[in-house]
Amino acid sequence: MTIQSTKAITMLQIIIGALIITHGALRIYSNTVLGFGEVLTLSGIPQGTIVAWSLTAFEILGGLTFLLGKFVKPIGLLLAIYLIAEIYLFQFKNGWSVSGFGKSEIEYNILLITSFFAVSLSQPKWK
Repeated sequence: MTIQSTKAITMLQIIIGALIITHGALRIYSNTVLGFGEVLTLSGIPQGTIVAWSLTAFEILGGLTFLLGKFVKPIGLLLAIYLIAEIYLFQFKNGWSVSGFGKSEIEYNILLITSFFAVSLSQPKWK
């Protein structure tokens, strides 16, 4: 990999790491973790509140680990799989949407998924 491509991948790694950290942190800041847990429970996921707190912690800690360049390949792949599950479980039924229609936007998650895969697969090792 060239120095320029390494810098580009590192930039992408930092940005998407920060985005996923912010996503989890805002859920805590806005006090919506319990509501997220209720949505999970109503969707048939057992122990929705525990799962909601676990996913929120994973977004923050996994995102931080990813941003700092530690365990980039496994954390990035897990975050991509997590976002694929989110699309499948919650967003797919609404269809592709555009910002401003009050629905979850699949295109945002697809961009993040692609970015997590790109950064993860660029890593030579499971470091």
